[in-house]
Amino acid sequence: MNLNCVILLTLSSILLALGSSHDRPQDLTRANYFIGFMATIGAGLLFALYLPIMEMIYKKVNCYAMMMEMQLVMEISATVLASVGMAWDGGFKEMKRESMEVFDKGERVYWATVMTNMVTWQLCFMGTAGTVFLTCSLTGGICMTALLGMNVLGGVLVYREEFGGVKAVSTVMCGWGFCSYVYGMYVNMMKQLDDHKQINQAIEMGQGQAQAQVVTPPSDHPNGLGV
Repeated sequence: MNLNCVILLTLSSILLALGSSHDRPQDLTRANYFIGFMATIGAGLLFALYLPIMEMIYKKVNCYAMMMEMQLVMEISATVLASVGMAWDGGFKEMKRESMEVFDKGERVYWATVMTNMVTWQLCFMGTAGTVFLTCSLTGGICMTALLGMNVLGGVLVYREEFGGVKAVSTVMCGWGFCSYVYGMYVNMMKQLDDHKQINQAIEMGQGQAQAQVVTPPSDHPNGLGV
């Protein structure tokens, strides 16, 4: 089940990337496109490495609250580091210019959208960390990958993007892979419950047999009769 899910989600992501290759701006150079492509691949590889490492760390954590504290500290540190880098490189000035000249809904809607994205992504990473802590890194990665289908549907419903054949097949494969993994987890959970039930029944039967055995105390009389 896990292998089937990983293959389906991987193919879904590849189809989605190939289908959206024509959506890039016309004034984007091939060099900048290649840099962005490699940066995206590198980010994906780092995130794939991040989940197993965090799973190893979380195995040494005693409680869920401590894990959330660790994740909160990491997110605050990352936010501060990114903000300092943007301020140093003039990123906030560029965002202000974009809100006034490029974004067509006004400055207030622009900054509300930015803040909403920032908060929801932080909550998403906290949820992923909780999933890794309670289950495993594979489950967290699959849940994050399954969000690609939701992004496609969101773009179609909100921004009226075209929902062509490639996007439709990619979305179906994404949902199929996610449902396959959930079903596999359900089957494994039911198997574990059956194993625990059989073990408990065997223990109860052993205890019942031990209680049924009556030990007769030895007698000092040669004929076995007490005086």
